[in-house]
Amino acid sequence: MALHKRSLQQLKGEALLYEGGGIPKEVRREITRVRVGPQVRDIPCDAFRGCINLAEVQFDEGGVLEVIGENAFRGCRALGRVAIPSSVTTLGRRAFQACTVLAEVQFDEGLGVIGEMAFSGCVALQQVTIPSSVIKLNSESFKGCNSLAQVQFSDGLRVIGERTFRDCTALRSLTMPLSVNKIGNGAFSECVNLVEVRLHEGLRHIGVSAFHDCKAIRSVAIPSSVTELGIGAFKGCINLAEVQFSDGVQIIGERSFSGCKALRSLTTPRSVTKLGDGAFSGCINLSEVHFSEGLEVIEASAFQDCINLVNVHFSEGLENIGNRSFYKCEALQQVTIPRTVTKWGDSVFFGCINLSVVQFQEGLKNIGACAFQGCEAIQQVTIPRTVTKWGDGAFFRCINLRAVQFQEGLENIGECAFGGCNALQQVCIPASVIKVGRDAFRRCKNLVEVEFHEGLQIIKAQAFRDCVALRSVTLPSSVTRVSLYAFMGCSKLANVNLNEGVLRVIGHGAFYKCKALQQVRIPSSVTELGSGACCRYASQGAFQDCTALRSVTVPSSVTTLVPYTFSRCANLTEVIISGGEGLINQEFLNRGLSSEEGALNKQRLYEMIGSNRSFAFRDCNSLTIIKISIPRELAERMARLPRERRLSIEERIRGTDHLELTKDGNVLACLPVNSTAPDFEAEIDGAIHDNDTNNQTSESLHQILRLISFHELKESSILVELAMWKSKIYEGRSRSDCRISVPDPAKSLIMEYCGFTDFLKPSIEGACRPARLTTTLHRWSESDICSCFLRLLPGSASCA
Repeated sequence: MALHKRSLQQLKGEALLYEGGGIPKEVRREITRVRVGPQVRDIPCDAFRGCINLAEVQFDEGGVLEVIGENAFRGCRALGRVAIPSSVTTLGRRAFQACTVLAEVQFDEGLGVIGEMAFSGCVALQQVTIPSSVIKLNSESFKGCNSLAQVQFSDGLRVIGERTFRDCTALRSLTMPLSVNKIGNGAFSECVNLVEVRLHEGLRHIGVSAFHDCKAIRSVAIPSSVTELGIGAFKGCINLAEVQFSDGVQIIGERSFSGCKALRSLTTPRSVTKLGDGAFSGCINLSEVHFSEGLEVIEASAFQDCINLVNVHFSEGLENIGNRSFYKCEALQQVTIPRTVTKWGDSVFFGCINLSVVQFQEGLKNIGACAFQGCEAIQQVTIPRTVTKWGDGAFFRCINLRAVQFQEGLENIGECAFGGCNALQQVCIPASVIKVGRDAFRRCKNLVEVEFHEGLQIIKAQAFRDCVALRSVTLPSSVTRVSLYAFMGCSKLANVNLNEGVLRVIGHGAFYKCKALQQVRIPSSVTELGSGACCRYASQGAFQDCTALRSVTVPSSVTTLVPYTFSRCANLTEVIISGGEGLINQEFLNRGLSSEEGALNKQRLYEMIGSNRSFAFRDCNSLTIIKISIPRELAERMARLPRERRLSIEERIRGTDHLELTKDGNVLACLPVNSTAPDFEAEIDGAIHDNDTNNQTSESLHQILRLISFHELKESSILVELAMWKSKIYEGRSRSDCRISVPDPAKSLIMEYCGFTDFLKPSIEGACRPARLTTTLHRWSESDICSCFLRLLPGSASCA
């Protein structure tokens, strides 16, 4: 019925008889007592909401009231006690929410539904008994009742909903009836004084964060009827010291016991097949874990930051160890990985600084990325033959790892696998290994010896960078690529053997700052000294700052040395370029060693070694001569000399700096260079008149050879640098009808300087020097040439 101020005044001091309907908002503050009439079947939504002075509600015994609607008494801050009659079957949502002085509630049998948040925020409520007629407690029914110290459940209750008793901070003990089969998400979370929880058989589901932050719980027994623990079920239970699992639990969910700092030991039953992500992470006093057979999966971070975990006992059947499963378990001392493990995550034992013993069982197929990174106590590792793959950084920064024993079968050594393992002294890479990954042994400062076997194909970037104790490297003929900076900074590396085979690429800076390196012979198979898929060139700095390097042989397959390839190699004295065929003008050969263009191709010379600031040998202060192999045609012509004369020539060649034979018999020609960058554009005219030795020797051999041309080889010929001198030099061409007759004693003489005395320092005592040499050198008269010979061989030669 509708109420008015006049009727309220008449009832002042007496209970208001409520016979249904709404209460005008303007009079709600004046109501102090209410008696619900016997004929009222439901109290509608918001009926007494905000009656802040309502202290007493009387329900008529024998009445027909069935429903107390949503928000019906919400915010009645003076209401201290309520007895719900047996006729009531439903309490609506928020029916008594925020009745802040409500200390006592009595339910009678017959009540079926307690709605969501029905008593939430009733901070004075101290105890409650749930009748057996209630099957489900809906979400947040008693949330925030922080004076609720006792809850008595009756058989019949099946479901405790989400957050039903969340933040009931006075609750100390719980006994679940046998009928309860589900505890919802967050049902008892943040009940910080809850000490004891009894869970009975029949319970099937413990929801997400069900007991999250119940900081006083000391022990819990999970019944066998529970098959799965929800995410964070007991997370943050910092005083939980004991957990007993019955056989039947299959999944321990994500973060189920994360942060349970008092937990000291754990044994999983045979029924458990999976430990969820972070299941026991942060259990800082957990010292021992036993896994029973049946466990198949340990997901990511399962025991992360269990800093006092000493022993972990794995069982056969384990297949998957997730990312960071034992991350920074700093007290862990030993571990045996069962052979059934087929999948590793990243950083499984990362930062286990006291882990000293690692045993891998035969059958294990792979080791995950960063698996043992930072495990400083590991001293020795034996990898079983069944392991074929490594993850990146598997043993990165294991600073006391002294010995690693690989078995045949391993295919790849991953990136950073042993980077920073300062104690590692010797490594033998088995023949089954195809690739050594990027940074695999970088900064292994005491690594003295690395043994490679046939089968290895690729050494990735920086694989042995800064291995400052490494002294010698012999790469097998199967290696196709040495990537950029592969051996950079190996300051004691004195010997590098690059065997003939299939090596194609030596990457950018591969031997940069190898200061002890004295000699390098680049195999003929190499087509690329640096990056680039197809180009045949040398990358900048491939051997830069190799200060002990003394000798370099460049194969004919390399056609370009780009800027600074060998820059600042301070002790480099010998460079042999086996690419003479590519530097000689074909026209010179086709015309019987005669061509107006001269022998040397100027453009190809630029491409080969650069010029000026782009000079490949820039700042090689000890280098004065680069030797270039003579094409086969010329070598074959020399070979046709009579044996005694050829031997005489060869004997003299060995003692000179300007012409010599290699072991395979190829003739080498010299290319004088400056210590920095040669200026090949300089005019020959000025160079010949310049008395400064450095300027003279900085000119291209090409400029000199343009002044000379040659004809066919005869037995009486005199060997002069790149060619066989025979006929009179006239207008850039040799002529077979104008010959110089040389007597027999001259047949064994090497005429190195006829026409070269202003270009190279003579090594033959008494070599001739005309009064004036110009670009018309090729127009010397026949008498000038005869005079030169007579001075060399006084009394033995005559002019024809």
